[in-house]
Amino acid sequence: MRTLSRLFIAALFPVFILMNRQCEEPADGKPAPVAGKGVFICNEGNFMFGNSSLSFYRPDSLKVYNQVFFNANIFPPGDVLQSMTLLDSMAYLVINNSGKILVMNAGTFRHVATISGLGSPRFIEIVDQHKAYVSNLHARSITIIDPLSFEITGTIDVGGTTEQMVRHGEALFATGWSMNNQVYKIDAGTDTVIDSLTVALQPNSIVADRNGVLWVLSDGAYQGAPCGWEWPALSKIDPESFSVMEKFTFPEKNLSPIRLSVNGTGDTIYFISHGWTNASGSGSGVYRMSVDAVRLPEEPFIRAEGRLFYGLGVDPECSDIYVSDAMDYLQPGLVYRYSASGNPLDTFGVDIAPGSFCFRNHSDRTAGT
Repeated sequence: MRTLSRLFIAALFPVFILMNRQCEEPADGKPAPVAGKGVFICNEGNFMFGNSSLSFYRPDSLKVYNQVFFNANIFPPGDVLQSMTLLDSMAYLVINNSGKILVMNAGTFRHVATISGLGSPRFIEIVDQHKAYVSNLHARSITIIDPLSFEITGTIDVGGTTEQMVRHGEALFATGWSMNNQVYKIDAGTDTVIDSLTVALQPNSIVADRNGVLWVLSDGAYQGAPCGWEWPALSKIDPESFSVMEKFTFPEKNLSPIRLSVNGTGDTIYFISHGWTNASGSGSGVYRMSVDAVRLPEEPFIRAEGRLFYGLGVDPECSDIYVSDAMDYLQPGLVYRYSASGNPLDTFGVDIAPGSFCFRNHSDRTAGT
């Protein structure tokens, strides 16, 4: 989320219009059933307005259900729905600026519990049934929670801010995004930092490929940033030696690449690239790259063509690509669905600032019971 620019824009828009969609209900007045396969879309809303929301999309029927959390609980998630993670029948909604995690039943959307006192949580990485890690935008530590008792059980001091995380073997790797240039390696058994690795400035996302190799995408910050401004880069990392195998530097300093994702087979990575000053320009779009490639792709796989691409997700089962258009961060956004080969499959409307996706790739007949 680009906090400063979005806060300025949001301040110009009447609050009653932004909050209006919170009162939407399905035609029958009941929460939409979601048992089975589908995609959750986390709509961030406007920073400081508390108007985030959750949508659910069924690719089999091409139906989208908006405001599903609000309709089931009659209260909104909170201020900035950053991300979401599933564990069995439970869903964990990370509400960044509200400093909390909402736990809900993924089949009924019903609120189960709230984990509070988290500062500025960003993402969750599940370790096992009784341990999960929560990254933090402002704190210099990772919070440990018990996802079933809904309690904070500890912290790991990493020495810097943290963003996206990924597990590999017994280790957890966390990127340090905000004003940071580190990737942290943590022993998931002892909850201790093993090492840290310097990469290009502001590593915002991380994935593991089919070979167990880690990929880290750094946006390089921006002109005038307190931490400086560097060329954005994609780093290929050996998790065992914890060293950079290869560094792919982007051709322009202001491209600000984000949302690194990997397909289900782990052989292809994707990211959004666009300039700070021209986010919907001719070179903007979704880029695709083989994990065996020796150079960055030169042309977009899916061109933005005037759209403001903001969120990106790849279905781990069929490799369909979901990319969101944040429009102007004020009005409800759109989501475009493409096949793995890049063919358009569907377009549907969601809510304000759709930023991340969470895939439910099983037919759970007992969900919601």
